[in-house]
Amino acid sequence: MKVYIIRQVDGHILAESEYLVEVITDLVEFKLREFDRYNVSIEEKIEYERYPYMNDLYNLYTNALNYNEENFKQVESIYNNPMHIPAEEYIKLEVSQYEQLYAI
Repeated sequence: MKVYIIRQVDGHILAESEYLVEVITDLVEFKLREFDRYNVSIEEKIEYERYPYMNDLYNLYTNALNYNEENFKQVESIYNNPMHIPAEEYIKLEVSQYEQLYAI
């Protein structure tokens, strides 16, 4: 069984699941909530050009099923936008493989 982990460069785990689509949607929800928490006014979002980036994130969310391990770099390139994300918060995908043991 695979486990997908989205981890920031600084080590903080943002999402973890057995399903890649779930870690992508969790990642987007996390970032959009963060924008709502820290950039509460329309003026701030306009000043920092958040709306185009938020639209890109929304597109990731709605198209999450289209991404896989081979094309996940596209997700990283959209999310890791230097205008909106500090370098220490850039993300990387980690994939862990493990066997599930069942007790009888």
